[in-house]
Amino acid sequence: MVDIFRRHYESGYLDGHPISSDRVEEAYGMGCTLEEVAVQNVFPSFGLTTNMPVFTAWTAYWIIRDEDLLAKVGDEIESAFKGGDIDLDYMKDQCPLLQSIWNEALRMCGSAQSVRLAIEDTKVNDYDVSKGSITLQQSPNVWGVNPDKFDANQCLHNPSLERSPYFRPFGGGLSLYSGRHLAVAIGMMCTALALGQFDIDVEENEVSMDRSFLYSSFRPKNPMVARIKEREVHKD
Repeated sequence: MVDIFRRHYESGYLDGHPISSDRVEEAYGMGCTLEEVAVQNVFPSFGLTTNMPVFTAWTAYWIIRDEDLLAKVGDEIESAFKGGDIDLDYMKDQCPLLQSIWNEALRMCGSAQSVRLAIEDTKVNDYDVSKGSITLQQSPNVWGVNPDKFDANQCLHNPSLERSPYFRPFGGGLSLYSGRHLAVAIGMMCTALALGQFDIDVEENEVSMDRSFLYSSFRPKNPMVARIKEREVHKD
């Protein structure tokens, strides 16, 4: 990966997307070498290409498989579309169901969990934590008897779960991801755009999750197969 970026920046970088070229300009302005610039841009590329697209795919998959849920989300996000633009503030403030679905997707398929071992019986907010317990995002005493099952209304019915010590999709403590709010906003926007601009029909087969390798997001074991058609109403 470093070699790929090195060769790219050697051949010129100003024709690329500003998210890349601006970073390079800033790095060169600070006195970084070509090698250092290449190394610096490897990590963001993983975040852009491996995390949000996967979370968005899972979120859209769970919504589309439930016709009733798809209709509710469609009604909720409809007012966020203004001509060819999307009102992100409206989506963040006026779309609690989509927000709940995204939190549930982060809980279900995010592997960047902050793990803590309780060394004695303690109480965290309203939750009793027994000695020896490991706090994770799939604890049955917090997330119900089927914590492995997707529940779109989980945080909608209990918003406090979003601030629970059992919900740490972006890590915690010193490792808490500083870009978490922007990442969620981008993910919600991408999901809304996909559902608002396209008719998506997924196959009936259940897609299971592969938890054997700890990416930042868990991948599907079997392919997500779908037929996608652009809606005429959104064509310019």
